[in-house]
Amino acid sequence: MGKRCGIWLAVGLAAALAQGCSAHCQPPPTTPWDVAIRSIHGARGLALEQAVAVTVAARPKWNKTGIQLVKDQEYSIIAKGDWCDAGTHQGPAGRVDPRFRSVERWRRKKDAKWFELVCATNSDLETSFIVGEAAKVPPGQSGELTCFANDLGVAYGNNSGGITMTVTRTK
Repeated sequence: MGKRCGIWLAVGLAAALAQGCSAHCQPPPTTPWDVAIRSIHGARGLALEQAVAVTVAARPKWNKTGIQLVKDQEYSIIAKGDWCDAGTHQGPAGRVDPRFRSVERWRRKKDAKWFELVCATNSDLETSFIVGEAAKVPPGQSGELTCFANDLGVAYGNNSGGITMTVTRTK
């Protein structure tokens, strides 16, 4: 990263920390599924047509959903809400930001936009796929569904808030 870019990031980060992120970007309240599945039971499969909403927080590099994907089953995902990247509010569809063009190659998922919702199985970037506001899980995925806001691997400390993602088993 060049000196100019480093200075800009430092100034931007200082401004974001001074300003803080508003209450608008707080994570949605935790649902009973989040508490029961994530902390007590580990990942579980979904019944046919079962829909489960989970919170995906912006700060963790990986969010475990507690949802176990099964290879021959099909799933759809819908995401709504707002999370913050250094005070910039953003939905799960992400954004194109020309100010960061010089560091785009270091985003975790290179072909996804800044702060676009990305999911994978078992926290494995090789299995990752772009969700944005809606997507179908690619065929053959098997393991726990894990997700993140697409950002630089070293920049998650200034992220806040969370979005709600609903996963439905369709077949």
